[in-house]
Amino acid sequence: MEWLPPHLLILDEEWKARSKELAEWAWERLMNRKGVWGQYTSLSAREKLDAKKTYKALTLPQKKMRRRDMVTLGKLTRHFGLPAAESLDWTACVQCRSARAMVCDRS
Repeated sequence: MEWLPPHLLILDEEWKARSKELAEWAWERLMNRKGVWGQYTSLSAREKLDAKKTYKALTLPQKKMRRRDMVTLGKLTRHFGLPAAESLDWTACVQCRSARAMVCDRS
């Protein structure tokens, strides 16, 4: 992650060091649906040319895995500990329009 300015590298390390605490805070205050979530994935060079964008938005887990694959405190801890380059955004997906908040994290 040499492309990040030094002050952002420091922030990355701080998020990593406090990832469990951040996950617990988000779990208590922001989680309102644990069965479905959104994820942004980087595209390959070829996909970027074809799609004319740099990311793909996904709803996870796949329908056949729902109710078996859930958001856990461990997954949130991992999310907050990822480098900014690997963690573009992470949001709980709410189809019933009852979201408590919209959250943008460090990226």
